[in-house]
Amino acid sequence: MWRRSLLGAGLLVLLGTQASGFTAYVSNEKSNTISVIDTDKFAVVKTIKVGQRPRGIDLTKDGKFVLVAVGDDDTIQMIDTSTFEAVATLPSGPDPELFTQDPSGKILYVANENDNTVTIIDLEKRVPLGAVQVGVEPEGMGLSPDGKILVNTSETTNIAHFKFLKATVVSRFPGFRPSSQSDVAPPPSKFGLAGLSK
Repeated sequence: MWRRSLLGAGLLVLLGTQASGFTAYVSNEKSNTISVIDTDKFAVVKTIKVGQRPRGIDLTKDGKFVLVAVGDDDTIQMIDTSTFEAVATLPSGPDPELFTQDPSGKILYVANENDNTVTIIDLEKRVPLGAVQVGVEPEGMGLSPDGKILVNTSETTNIAHFKFLKATVVSRFPGFRPSSQSDVAPPPSKFGLAGLSK
């Protein structure tokens, strides 16, 4: 399953850019590791040990760090893409699942499943800015291209929360359940594909 997902993502990027030499980062929830994959060879070139139960994963906008939601450690780990070493641990709420960055790459919004909140983190200062209460077991995260509307889906309450940033809940849509988590964010699974970097 993960190979099929990785292959599809790798081909999409390679065909779109006509370049080679991309690296994929994959979170491995059961082994508490991140696999670094050379997409030219489709081979794991490095395995990075991280905290307990890595889930959501993404590259920072500048490509310098891999961000990993470490669910059982209640943190987001930052891994330097040049050294493959963990360089920082960002505080989040209990059991971070998935997250999204603002368009500038300066703010991170983290869905925390166990306390029904979205934590807002300043990536440059590496400090929390606050938290917003959402529905039960938040998972899916998305942000409008202009960075003004944050969307969070809650697994248990089947609600999508739309928030204007710097304001309160705009609206809730009871009964809304995306056809898949990919409607707002990458699907949670045993493996989470972060992205590709050159």
